[in-house]
Amino acid sequence: MSVQAAMLGLGVALVPDFMVTDELAQGRLCQATPEAHDSDRACYFVVPEGREHDALLVRFGTWLAEVAAEPHRC
Repeated sequence: MSVQAAMLGLGVALVPDFMVTDELAQGRLCQATPEAHDSDRACYFVVPEGREHDALLVRFGTWLAEVAAEPHRC
């Protein structure tokens, strides 16, 4: 459901990469932050194409990356 909401421009989705492989490949979603996080549960923060430079989304993605980097949070 979160992936569909992100594709409609209603928010962002934090999901495992296998859930958005086609959407990323076809340009329906894009990775919102360039950072990758090593985890046994890897995931992508994705937003609709063209919104990856939106200041609010960039700030949210930065915050999310910081929280995910904290021990036992991701």
